[in-house]
Amino acid sequence: MDVRDFSGEGKEILWEDNVLRREGGILGADDRAGIAAIINTIDVLKQYKIVCNLKFAFTVLEEVGMLGAEQIDKSFFEGVGFAVSLDRKGETDIVVRSSEFEYCPEAEAEFISSLSERLWRNEDFYYKAVEGGKSDLIVWSQLGIPSVNLSVGYSDEHTETESLNLGAWHRVQELLLEIITYKTQVATRRG
Repeated sequence: MDVRDFSGEGKEILWEDNVLRREGGILGADDRAGIAAIINTIDVLKQYKIVCNLKFAFTVLEEVGMLGAEQIDKSFFEGVGFAVSLDRKGETDIVVRSSEFEYCPEAEAEFISSLSERLWRNEDFYYKAVEGGKSDLIVWSQLGIPSVNLSVGYSDEHTETESLNLGAWHRVQELLLEIITYKTQVATRRG
């Protein structure tokens, strides 16, 4: 969807020590990794018949100014109380702001961080609030929707050394399921 460079297409994907990379080309994990994590999460929700009220938006042209996100009809966002994007490099970031925009209150990042601390004993896996670049979160947050962007495990995006840590990629899916479950339970109690 939002892959910036297709120069690695057709080149072999290598799997070494739970890390994927492409031999002699760009892997395209930004943002194939996030999209795959979302699709896997949908499958788990369906498989375990977890009842929740979710909306999904797959956008294009985020890298050149959020053009796809800005084209979504604003009525789509009615009833949305929280947004999660899976389009961040690294392994434990919760992007809550850019240099110019606040995407959500710090309490949302603290909530997600506490979920990660409950999920894993290893402190290296604890998610933390950070400042990130401009992203589709600008569009969601300007509509009044608290929004975060979570790391999905890729690094060196858009280069021939781009890689995807599969452990981090699996963890973000576990974390996303926890966020959905918790937010759904809270909404049910309020409803």
